[in-house]
Amino acid sequence: MAASNRVHYFHADACAFGGYFERPIEHTVAPQSPMSLSPSGGYGSARSENFRLQGLMSYRSAYTQVAGHLSKKEGHGWVTLVTSVVEGFNVLDVITADRLCAQISTEHPLEGNNPKVNFLGTSFENLKIAGCPIDITLDFDICDQGNGSGYRNKRDMTTMTFAFFHISIP
Repeated sequence: MAASNRVHYFHADACAFGGYFERPIEHTVAPQSPMSLSPSGGYGSARSENFRLQGLMSYRSAYTQVAGHLSKKEGHGWVTLVTSVVEGFNVLDVITADRLCAQISTEHPLEGNNPKVNFLGTSFENLKIAGCPIDITLDFDICDQGNGSGYRNKRDMTTMTFAFFHISIP
């Protein structure tokens, strides 16, 4: 099916790590491996290696990827994929992980307004806090596959990416 006269502008931004430390020192961590997708779609990636911040935190490698295109599958719409990966993650020798991967995929339909949202590919490998393995149960259906009931309003979408997993310490 042709995309008719409808226009779609892609929007995707990725950052492997960034934030702010208050203790033991105040320090802002600039976004690591940032990447933004052009409104016309396409592909982009960024990578960084061997990051260390004054003994507070480190990682062996980090990369991001963003991609957007009109699906070639009959009846499918515009697909956006964002991936952020950090490998060899360590914060104060308390929080460690072999690999952290956050991935979100959206498909905006050719007709209608509700996108399908998917977190498949998101994973936490060998995540530990104070040496204790952390068992994480991911809720991949938080967005209810695009029917809009997974969040109450547009403002909730800003916190959605932080709310789709639950941590339990044995």
